[in-house]
Amino acid sequence: MCHDGFLRAFDAIGKLEKPAAVKAWLRPIFVRAAIDHYRKYRKNQPSHDPLETAFDQPSSPEPTALSNLTWEEKLRLITALPPACRHAFNLCVIEEYPSHEAAEMLGIAEGTLRGNLAKARMRLRQMLEQTEKMASKKPENF
Repeated sequence: MCHDGFLRAFDAIGKLEKPAAVKAWLRPIFVRAAIDHYRKYRKNQPSHDPLETAFDQPSSPEPTALSNLTWEEKLRLITALPPACRHAFNLCVIEEYPSHEAAEMLGIAEGTLRGNLAKARMRLRQMLEQTEKMASKKPENF
């Protein structure tokens, strides 16, 4: 990705108007190179819902509370988490960064990150249980 970014930058170097702003000029070039790389190689990745694996639930033929939720409802649950837990969950589960990299990005110790991730998973399980209880209490015939 870095190589592709530099190739694109050197091809477009004539369009650079202010040499002092080279950092701001390079950023979108490298971001686009990274996005293109992701789109190109995404096809080779196994498709899975990272939220399904986040709760460590064994797969079963019966639908679970998590499988009954829409993507928007899952996102709503994640956004309800406290900021520290949400950031840890997003980086480690959704973005799939290794814990040492995610801790470095957040500027915290790796143990703190793991603790926040455990709290996030525990709170999400609790919210799922509440959602499941509320769904079972609804009258079926309105």
